[in-house]
Amino acid sequence: MAERREFASGYATRVIPLDMLYLFVLGSFLGIAGAKLADMNAPPMTRIPVWVWWALPVVYIMCDFAEDTLILILLTWPSTVDSLACAALAAYASGRRRGWLKFGDLG
Repeated sequence: MAERREFASGYATRVIPLDMLYLFVLGSFLGIAGAKLADMNAPPMTRIPVWVWWALPVVYIMCDFAEDTLILILLTWPSTVDSLACAALAAYASGRRRGWLKFGDLG
């Protein structure tokens, strides 16, 4: 059991921070690229407000950040895993299988 705890701790301290950095870089790139493309005066793009091109990357960043935070909590404090957490995870997995939660699959 202690051996697995070391793997979980290593993942939480080494991989999760890199994933958080990646999500901010990717989200920023998507927002900047979308806004720049919208400013190029291409006819279909000019009808959509610039804030729309920032809204989707911001939603991506928020969802992936929440996911990484929950993974970090579960790996760092295993005592937080209880029946409520398992029920929430089961509901999330059920929503993904039914196609309700497709946007969080980017990360």
